[in-house]
Amino acid sequence: MDLLDISLRGQNPPDTSRPIAGLHSSTKRSMAINALLRKHGQRSPIVVGERALFLHRGSVKSEVCVAGDFNGWDTQSDPMLGLHGTDVHWLELDFPLDARIEYKFVLDGMWSLDPMNPDSVCGKFGSNSVLTMPRYTGPAQVHEVLAEYSEMQELSLRSKVLGSTWNIRVRLPRGSRDLPLLLVLDGSDYLDYGKIDSIIGGCVRSGAVRPFAHALVDLSERHLGQELPRSCCQALAEELVPFIESQVGLTPDASETCVLGVSHAGLVGFLTALTYPSVVGKAAAQSGYFSGRGYEAVIDSLTKLHGHPSFYLDYGSFETNTRGQGNIVHASKEIAAALRSRGCEVKAVQTNEGHNWTAWRKRLPMALEFLIGASRAQR
Repeated sequence: MDLLDISLRGQNPPDTSRPIAGLHSSTKRSMAINALLRKHGQRSPIVVGERALFLHRGSVKSEVCVAGDFNGWDTQSDPMLGLHGTDVHWLELDFPLDARIEYKFVLDGMWSLDPMNPDSVCGKFGSNSVLTMPRYTGPAQVHEVLAEYSEMQELSLRSKVLGSTWNIRVRLPRGSRDLPLLLVLDGSDYLDYGKIDSIIGGCVRSGAVRPFAHALVDLSERHLGQELPRSCCQALAEELVPFIESQVGLTPDASETCVLGVSHAGLVGFLTALTYPSVVGKAAAQSGYFSGRGYEAVIDSLTKLHGHPSFYLDYGSFETNTRGQGNIVHASKEIAAALRSRGCEVKAVQTNEGHNWTAWRKRLPMALEFLIGASRAQR
């Protein structure tokens, strides 16, 4: 039985491409591939159960590899095999049924989208092809920002601690100022790629979260550098949060003041809550950079913690070597366990995705509900 028959019958054998590869005639191999593609809409990858078949057609001088979330974007670890007598290269990989994978071909050393896959996404670091497995569910549909969140203020603060200026965009519900405050680090990225305003609007409209104020601020590469994270935490707690609250008239207590960030910014948020729990009572890190020195910094801060801030963290199953930066999955699990051992409330979420904004946007409502959920108001 060849791959065409297997795909049509929905079976999932150990190796679905060998029957076609084993055909003695190159003409028959080409005909089998053409028939297979016709049955699957002339597109790749072809998915049968947990197995995905990547196909590339065209001349190749040296080799073509598949690099993506699943292999840390390694350009050599997953080479495609040539189908003898044809211009086809193929690679079969198994993924969880609810997985979402971003990937590219590396063709003769050059990065390329999969020309046979119409699904792609444009993110902060460029465009990638996308594979979604049969049971994957994507981010919720975004909606227009609610009218209640129509009040917006632009602020600017010169940080004495960092010697730089922060531009801040604060959005507030109309009326009350007795509101929680969410400080969103890397705010421009959350706005552009995370659709945070619309997601907040949807969460408030559904009743999942209470009305709250959120402030978007960008951290520069210098802020996030390994030599400055402690100074950055000091600036957030001693300068930025008090400044925002005074400028817009907010009166939240520390338990209602939250910090949210992705990767390095997520680490900064965690360190701020651990170091200044009397100012920031909750922190959320999406794919927090908890590897290497980041891990050491969190553990060191935890040993000195006075108080019980709350923490949300999420990560993708494929973040085991994110762009060579270390194992976010393993580090996140260890951080969550360490926080719980000190009596902190912790929520950890893992999905079968990679290190990208689609994954963070999908999980953002869970982070918001943990930080400012309507059900938490009575606690």
